[in-house]
Amino acid sequence: MSADARRTDVFRERLSRGDDLSGIVVRTPSYQVVEVLATTLRPDVVMLDTEHAAWSPDALDATIAIAVALDLPVLVRVSELSPAAFQQPLDMGATGVVVPHVTSAADAERAVRLAHYGDGGRGYSGSTRSAGWGSNPMADVLAAAAARTAV
Repeated sequence: MSADARRTDVFRERLSRGDDLSGIVVRTPSYQVVEVLATTLRPDVVMLDTEHAAWSPDALDATIAIAVALDLPVLVRVSELSPAAFQQPLDMGATGVVVPHVTSAADAERAVRLAHYGDGGRGYSGSTRSAGWGSNPMADVLAAAAARTAV
């Protein structure tokens, strides 16, 4: 990893290589918790557990925003295998999703499809945090998401 590479941009690559990574599960819906973790312990990733904790959309958005601002890869454990459960945290800027209760190859394929743009997957909006609030060309957003999104 080059010195100027963003941790969020290389997280999936590091995960795929099998690098040793430190991570923390966060069940407390608070951006301050993630800010403290990011600036003191500096884990390689945090996972926000929306399956087992009551995360409001506002708390999730603020927490992902602080993680993005501090270049801390953030995964969201979704509560179900549905388009909405994937779309919202990924549009907010999450690095990826953790999908519980995958019990078949078909479930796994659906999870990967839902996490990526394209046929049967995520719908595109250029006016999200993940798309740079409209400041990035669609082709660049799609390419970056394809390279970065972890499932």
